[in-house]
Amino acid sequence: MAAAWSTGTDPGAPSSPSRRRGRLLGILALAAVLAVALLFSPLIGNVAIPPEVVVRILVRQLSGGAVFANPCAGYTISPTLCQAYSEIVWQGRLPQVLLALGAGFAAGVVATQMQLL
Repeated sequence: MAAAWSTGTDPGAPSSPSRRRGRLLGILALAAVLAVALLFSPLIGNVAIPPEVVVRILVRQLSGGAVFANPCAGYTISPTLCQAYSEIVWQGRLPQVLLALGAGFAAGVVATQMQLL
């Protein structure tokens, strides 16, 4: 006798190619949304920092200072304000973005584990 919630399909049967393709497209779409969110998140905050300066600060820090020795060059930004922008982005906004990413990942793992119980 089949259970009332049964869908009538064998859960152990291999999925069709179109279903696998749909899952793959869904995963790729979610990865694209995550990438866009990670790129734009450091741009948002209480202090208005030009997007180009944020990108230059991140590239400079990730390259160890080899690229963009002065990320504010070409802008009418004082060295003191440029240093403040660097600290806001590198020590304030980026850790928040990475923490949110880790918390979301952990919540996804916990939700998956709860589904398996």
